[in-house]
Amino acid sequence: MLPKKELNIYPKTPENIDALICFYFDDYELDKQGSNEMLMKKTSLSLNQIEFIARKLSEAWNPMFNNFFYGKTTISNLMRYGIDGLTKYEKDWSFGPNSKGRPKIKEFLAFVKNTEIDISFL
Repeated sequence: MLPKKELNIYPKTPENIDALICFYFDDYELDKQGSNEMLMKKTSLSLNQIEFIARKLSEAWNPMFNNFFYGKTTISNLMRYGIDGLTKYEKDWSFGPNSKGRPKIKEFLAFVKNTEIDISFL
């Protein structure tokens, strides 16, 4: 469901990740602490894949996540929802089987499928 790594044209640097975080999340005034470091450690993700996840989470913030988090969470935590949903099998999600996070990830995945024109192309 993520863009192919081969389509990435920019390096994954702290500066580029910070630029993505600012671009997609500054309007929501979410806590950025630790988000850059967390995303740099995700060596399996290229910058274009991180950008796709951030864009979709930003688009889903108001309709899905704002009330869920009562407007307060960290960017690191929000990115966990997107990364788990878009990169892992459900059995490998970092949220427990009875967590309220699991249905929210499923809702997010449906949102992504419904808002992308040609998800199979990616």
